[in-house]
This record gives sequence, structure tokens and C-alpha cells, in this order.
Amino acid sequence: MDEVGVEENLSYQENIRRGRRLIIVLILSLIGLVLIWTIAQMAGQADAAAVSTDRLEPQSLPAQTSLLSAEQASIEVGPFFAYWVATPRAHYRIDARVLSTHQYFLDLYARFSPVDFALA
Repeated sequence: MDEVGVEENLSYQENIRRGRRLIIVLILSLIGLVLIWTIAQMAGQADAAAVSTDRLEPQSLPAQTSLLSAEQASIEVGPFFAYWVATPRAHYRIDARVLSTHQYFLDLYARFSPVDFALA
């Protein structure tokens, strides 16, 4: 009777050790995936930040014109973390070169404005 109790106790402890090893492997795998994703995001941003040295002459100056009230249709974004309602007030036109972009994924404002542009 004592031998059966000892064998059961050893197999129980071995299962606990295996479970702990599995949890450690899963946590380390998750950390590795997050690290690889972060490095890939940083590499993509470094490529987008390459600035051209040639000059670009604009065809026209930037122009902003007011919208009529009938053209002011609201833009609604939600309901992930916040609910946003934006009403356009003007048209904006510019001849520019996109120097770089930055995408937002895990930000509060990412659903409203997922990409920032650096223009010149």
C-alpha cells in the first residue's frame, strides 16, 4: 500500500514539473514572438524614414477652402476604446512629397488616425 502511494506521489510531482516547463516554454515563445514583431516594426520604420536628396518643386501653393454646410458629413469611428465623431470644416490641397509614414496599431487614436505622414 505504501509503494502505490509513493508511485502516485512521484507521478504527480513529475506532472507538476512538466506543466511548469511547458508554461516556461510558452512564456519564452511569446516573448520571442513579441521581440521579433518589434524588430520587424522598427526595421519597417527605418526604411520609411529614408529621405530623398533631390528637389521637388511644387506645382502650386497649399490651398484650403471652406466647406459648405451641406458638404460637412460627419465621420464616425468607434466603439473600440472610444467613440469619435469628426466634422470636416475645409478641403485642403497640397503638392508635397511623403518623407516618411508611421502606423499606429495599439494606440487609443489608432482607429481614428492610423497613419501619420511627414510631408515636405
